[in-house]
Amino acid sequence: MPSVRPETTQLTGAVTSIPKPSTATPADLLLAFVTSESSTFGVTLTGGTPEWQPLASKSTVNGSGESTKGIISSGIWWKPAGVGETGWTLEAPSQYLAVAVIAVTDAQVDAPLFTVSADQTASTVFTTVTSPAGPPPGIGDLELRWVAGDDYTSSAERSWTAPGSTIEVCDLTDRYVTAQLTRQTLTSATSAVRNHTVGAAGLYAAHGFTLRIPAPGSGRAVPMSSAAVHRAATW
Repeated sequence: MPSVRPETTQLTGAVTSIPKPSTATPADLLLAFVTSESSTFGVTLTGGTPEWQPLASKSTVNGSGESTKGIISSGIWWKPAGVGETGWTLEAPSQYLAVAVIAVTDAQVDAPLFTVSADQTASTVFTTVTSPAGPPPGIGDLELRWVAGDDYTSSAERSWTAPGSTIEVCDLTDRYVTAQLTRQTLTSATSAVRNHTVGAAGLYAAHGFTLRIPAPGSGRAVPMSSAAVHRAATW
């Protein structure tokens, strides 16, 4: 049954290098989550053998020009953990970043299936961010949810409340940018929309991702008819 290793790399601010989680071992599935305050994603993650592969990205802009109240871009990468690698290089268009890297053990090591939420914006601040229902799951799959948001008016620290039945992996806050990663081992063949609550000043722009990671050799075929379900992204 897939599970998250106990050590998670968590970074904020003007990040340029990312160390490998200390508990990761070769053949683990590595996942990197990056959010920046930028209107287009434009982030690259390089280094390691094998190299990182892009999985998903999304940008959400609230308004335009001088009326812009919030801009947020997020991306996810995956790779098998290599032998002897210690870290990687990140380049981003913004100095305001939230970054998390996790290692998943006992997992199928390929591109996870995922879903992405719609843009979440408002003319006044909101405190609930939605992660979407996941791809068709199997009992025992690991489900990961990454939500992120931006409040262009405040650099206050923000605390998150994880949705019921999920477990918080990490909360991250940089100036204007905030994100949460949660995990859940699925006990049924359904995956619901979840609401993540953020405190302090609230947000003007946000979005969320939900990933499904099966055990090795599960052999579960997943239909790809829905436009909301993706294998990989071309950036």
